Amino acid sequence: MRRPKRRNEKVDWREGAPVFRCLGCLFAFSITIGIIALIIAPRDKNVTPSVQCLANLKALRVATLAYATDHENVLPPVAHPTTPEMLSKAVLKEGDQITPYWPEDDWRRLLLAYDVKPEQFVCPNANSALSYELGSRPKGLDQVMISDKNNYALLWDVGLQEKPGEGPHAGKYAVETLGEVGFVTSGKDDLAARLRFRP
Repeated sequence: MRRPKRRNEKVDWREGAPVFRCLGCLFAFSITIGIIALIIAPRDKNVTPSVQCLANLKALRVATLAYATDHENVLPPVAHPTTPEMLSKAVLKEGDQITPYWPEDDWRRLLLAYDVKPEQFVCPNANSALSYELGSRPKGLDQVMISDKNNYALLWDVGLQEKPGEGPHAGKYAVETLGEVGFVTSGKDDLAARLRFRP
């Protein structure tokens, strides 16, 4: 039978070492598993891409207004409307160049001269060279024609007008207005209801 230790007597911790080692190993193992789970856990694709799209659209907005400043207050021209058929042809594969999908006189090509990177034209969910649309016209649009700048949709995710709540964005669309108001909308909420897509 073990003799109980007296108060002033030194305790040899090695007697309980196997238990403490086992607990320490379990603790370290659980932390490691937790970190691995965080790394491989699927991301919420409906939230993160919309935030990335908003960041992309903010950069495109700055470039668009810089273009307008250089062209007597006229927004860049839109060479063609984006259609579902065009979108299906513009889905990027690994290593694809984005610019061949854009006509020479399209706003996307013109904004490249304003320090915009090609990847900023691509939604991470849609992975399309035609991910965003610009609220302009084939020959450009004079900003004088736009009265309510805070509600005028300048740039937005493709699909917002056609199928809100569906498509690659799954109901999370980014919009930048001419009046520097950027937000994420479902396409069916109050924020989207007040948007105007034509002057």
